[in-house]
Amino acid sequence: MCKESAVYDATITLAMINGNEAVFTRGGLGTPGSPESLDLVILMEAVIDAAYESSDLEDQYRGCKVKAFRQGSVIVNFDLFFVEDADLSPSEVMDAIFNSLVNNTLSGGNGMIVAIPSSLQVSSQATTTTDQTWYNNPLYLSLLCVGCAVVVTVLIVGCICLLTSPKRRRKNSTSSSLVDMDMVDLNGKSEGVDGPAAEYGKYQ
Repeated sequence: MCKESAVYDATITLAMINGNEAVFTRGGLGTPGSPESLDLVILMEAVIDAAYESSDLEDQYRGCKVKAFRQGSVIVNFDLFFVEDADLSPSEVMDAIFNSLVNNTLSGGNGMIVAIPSSLQVSSQATTTTDQTWYNNPLYLSLLCVGCAVVVTVLIVGCICLLTSPKRRRKNSTSSSLVDMDMVDLNGKSEGVDGPAAEYGKYQ
């Protein structure tokens, strides 16, 4: 059965990351997939998870996802997910983060960030997102089709190799030779051996 989530857009500005000044560079946080970007994604999601999992919204919170980093020092755009019937106002969602700040610091996942509280903004998205069960996931179905195609291909190639193998050809050749020898023995003389007809003529 599919589950739906209430989604909130959020942004926050960072001043420090693990004790170091938050600095945005195009080759670092400005490049999705870079080591610096991936490390901060993991850290941000960990500290946000820790904030909500220790709040009054723990039972309604489902997770967060960092979407992008922007310059100024470092602005983080992320989504917050709650159960469909949470019916939370943006201010309630923000308060959970505000209440978790200790000296403007959020901790989690063996790291910490120092945020600028006044920069936090949260807004509710007009739509909900659907989490599909694994067997209805398009990626799973695509991989399943590819796997079936590979298995069928392997079976066909295996049959072709078996039918055209040198050992099988030699076996067929040997069988044909034996049949030819039997025909010669039954029908006449071959290589100096008298056949049934020749033996019968001797007594005429």
